Amino acid sequence: MVSLVSSSWLVVGDFNEVLGAHEALVSRSPASGSCEDFRLMINDCDLVGIRSQGTRFSWVRGRSNRTRVERRLDRVLVSDGCISCWREISCVALPRICFDHCPLLVRLLDFEKLRNLKKTLKSWNWEVFGDLNSAIAGKSAELHSIQLDLSNRGFSDDLFMAEAIVHSELDVLLRRHKCFYRDRSRVRWLRDGDQSISFFHASIKHDVIPSLVTAAENAFLTSIPSVDDIHDAVFAMDATSAPGLDGFSGSFYQRCWDVVGSDVVLAVQDFFITGVIFLGLNSSFIVLLSKLRDSISLDQFRPIKKCYRGNLAMKIDICKDFDTLDWCFLCRVLQAFGFSSVFVDWINNILRSSRLSVLFNGVPEGYFCCSRGVRQGDPLSSLLVCIVEDFLSRLLKRLVGSSQIMPISSPMGFLAPTHLLYVDDVLIFCRCTQKNLKHIMIAFTDYGDISS
Repeated sequence: MVSLVSSSWLVVGDFNEVLGAHEALVSRSPASGSCEDFRLMINDCDLVGIRSQGTRFSWVRGRSNRTRVERRLDRVLVSDGCISCWREISCVALPRICFDHCPLLVRLLDFEKLRNLKKTLKSWNWEVFGDLNSAIAGKSAELHSIQLDLSNRGFSDDLFMAEAIVHSELDVLLRRHKCFYRDRSRVRWLRDGDQSISFFHASIKHDVIPSLVTAAENAFLTSIPSVDDIHDAVFAMDATSAPGLDGFSGSFYQRCWDVVGSDVVLAVQDFFITGVIFLGLNSSFIVLLSKLRDSISLDQFRPIKKCYRGNLAMKIDICKDFDTLDWCFLCRVLQAFGFSSVFVDWINNILRSSRLSVLFNGVPEGYFCCSRGVRQGDPLSSLLVCIVEDFLSRLLKRLVGSSQIMPISSPMGFLAPTHLLYVDDVLIFCRCTQKNLKHIMIAFTDYGDISS
């Protein structure tokens, strides 16, 4: 690997290994052989470590003294050439919030180099992508002209081919344009964090998310389930549900409970004690089914609007709500509603333990980790999505209560509905005004930025 890169390079991330016992807080010392291999790798690559400011250990597992394990798994390694290129290199281990690892903030300071890099990137962007808005306008005009010729002069192979080529070129430009503005919104999120999105903090400030979960309810949620509780949950499963990776469906566990019941109980109770789920237990297969003939895109988003006598009914499909739900946002919403940190950590661990494998011709091809979304068909997933959508519902109620959205006109004494939610569909009722549409668009844009 060293021979494939230049002399100036930086490696940062989770190495899943420590250099010695001084980098681990466990009951048993780490294996000396693996520590030696890690040290040899660093020396062979001519790398040196950058001392981190902040917490000593970057990874933690377990919440009790008996099960708690702490290690320094995350670090920054640089070459001598990298050190000579930058005036200052620093690393700060930030607090753990939604993950069991500390995020590492790396700073490379040399203002002259940064200014030169900015100029180079701007020049490269102009040479490669150019002015996207002008290019889109030009291609749209060209496509319109060709389609007019087709309409006036009739069909011809040359015009048909020209239309297909220009349409394809315009599609590429539109995708670049979409990615550009999507990345700009992500830059704002990464740069300023939650404080840049006043949407979420203002919502909590104005009691959009009240603390509803009591201490007694949290104690019940985090209590270790009994044998009877686990038995009842297993027998409440759909016996004909899709089997797991081992090929066993719910029917197997119900019919063979006398044989496997004790192992199932121990596995479930172990999670409630340690908060760690067995590797592979939360994995599943994906079967790709085409919804449309010759479908070429996974995205299906189609808002439907109807206007009648000054009132507006707007049906909005929340695209891929189960597949794109942001885990950090979900954890923040759970915390805001009052769920205990133990329960939120359990939800976080369950989500991050999921593994997927795509079936090609009935055969699984490898596994990959998930970074967002919840599994459809899991009863827990539906509840989590409902909690997040309850946040959206409360936001819409606040916009109506503050007169930012005017409800539909209705007979005297009749309370008109403002919105309805069902699964991933939202039906909004309001007056058909530009102000209402503007506030609804802003609300859903902000909601989409922080939730998916």
